Amino acid sequence: MAVYTLTPTTIGATFTGWNLTGAATAFHSTFDSDINRNVEQAMDWAEQIIGTRQNWWHIRENGRDRWEAVTTR
Repeated sequence: MAVYTLTPTTIGATFTGWNLTGAATAFHSTFDSDINRNVEQAMDWAEQIIGTRQNWWHIRENGRDRWEAVTTR
């Protein structure tokens, strides 16, 4: 079972983007200034890296957002 986590992140002082952790760790810059489109595009990007479509769950803890997907193989 692989657990993937997609989180908005800051890389360096001013570079914002996405962090994908799971089978590998990857970073990507922000896709779109509209937050909803940005999340959708980040999920598409993550699925390309993972290699399959995922069911993402939005989780907010302590004011921080993340999206998680669990894949059973």
